[in-house]
This record gives sequence, structure tokens and C-alpha cells, in this order.
Amino acid sequence: ELVLDERNALSLMLEQIKENTVVLEFGSANGRMTKYLKENLNCDIYIVEIDKEAGLNAMNYAKDGIIGDIEKFEWLERWENISFDYILFADVLEHLYDPQNVLKQTKKILKEDGKVILSVPNIAHNSILIQLFNNIFNYTPLGLLDNTHIHFFAYNTLKMFCHYAGYFPIIEDAVYSNVGEIEIDISYSDISKEAAKAFK
Repeated sequence: ELVLDERNALSLMLEQIKENTVVLEFGSANGRMTKYLKENLNCDIYIVEIDKEAGLNAMNYAKDGIIGDIEKFEWLERWENISFDYILFADVLEHLYDPQNVLKQTKKILKEDGKVILSVPNIAHNSILIQLFNNIFNYTPLGLLDNTHIHFFAYNTLKMFCHYAGYFPIIEDAVYSNVGEIEIDISYSDISKEAAKAFK
């Protein structure tokens, strides 16, 4: 379900979107955000989703959609005559082989004053750094080290990534999760007190 009464990536993204706008949502999944955009903000939503079952469900709320691979760029040709107010990547770019090229191509169908809103997990989270400090690196089924992630981002590299795609950040925000509160089973007690103090 879409949770809007707490800080999470989707709630922060949706705060930025105005009513009655045209939105391209990459990686719509089952359409929880798509539904909100249509029913609550009266937006025209176009979606691209690789999972057929999830995409068909999301299509119930979309004006048009593509079930397929973002990196095949079918969307670029299909919607070349649409100027989008917003283009959304909610934890999507880390799953792509060439996310910078995808982001760069979005400029062709974005309004002059349009916005790309994106979220990515932070590889520099202390949970991961503590694991690396202990010479461990394990993928997980979901979360920061989701085993389907192909690219990793940290704060400074994300800014450079956007810059090289032809964008610059207007709003920066983050959802903070403490060590021990996410899917990575690690705590500050797994390292020395001195190291833990430095990480904190």
C-alpha cells in the first residue's frame, strides 16, 4: 500500500507533483503511486513497467503504458510528441545497465520547465560500511543491496550522475534509516567502540 503519513521515497516525491499535470512514471510496479496520481491529483499518467502482471494492474490508472524494458527506449518513440511535466524514477535507476543514458534521453520529452524526480538507495549507508569494514558484502532480496541492483549511488556521485545527464538538482532530500532498522542484519556492536564512534 502507498504510505503517505510518514517520510518515505514515494511520499517525498508525491509532495513535489502538482495537480492536473502530465506524468511519466518509470517502474510503476503494481500502480500504487499511479493510482494516487490519477485519483488524487487528477494527472494524466504514462507508465513503463517491465513486470507484466504488475504493469497490467498499474495500467488501470494510466492513460497509456508500455510493458517492457526501459532500456529498449520504446517509450521515447511512442511518446515523442508528448511534453511531460514530470518524469519519475522511484528506486528504478539502480536496476538499469546504463541509467545515465536513460536519464539523458528523458530531456527529449520533458517540458522546458519540467522536472525529473528520482530516488535511489545510498550505498554509503553505515550498515553497508560496517559490513565492508568487517570484509563482508552480501546482497539481500530487497532494500539497499537488493540482488537486482546493477548500479550503486552515493550522494556526491548521484549529483555528478545527474550533471552528466544534463540535469542539476533543485530539491535534495533523504529518508534516514538507522543501523539495525533496515534489512541488513548488522549493528554498531559488530565493530570496535572506537570504529563505531567514528562511523556515528
